[in-house]
Amino acid sequence: MTTLDAEIKRLKKKALELEDRFNESADELKDNYGKMAFNSFVGNRIRRIPLVGALLYPWLTDPAVQNAVQQFSEKILEKASGYMQKWFSAMFNR
Repeated sequence: MTTLDAEIKRLKKKALELEDRFNESADELKDNYGKMAFNSFVGNRIRRIPLVGALLYPWLTDPAVQNAVQQFSEKILEKASGYMQKWFSAMFNR
């Protein structure tokens, strides 16, 4: 019984460590998501298309547009973080 209690404590501690790592990663992703998404989906490709690139690139690089994308991503990450927290709680608080 003592060994089982020690293992439960160890797993709960590990769950908290994993949750902290997840939260740190989620915060880093929130801080950089707009730039990463923009570079991933658009990057320099849009500039290669002569007319479209000339028209869209200034709009897509606008800080207001990138801010809107960032706010949208923050909401998604908050939801995902909430679900992960519920999952960790359900797994380790039985």
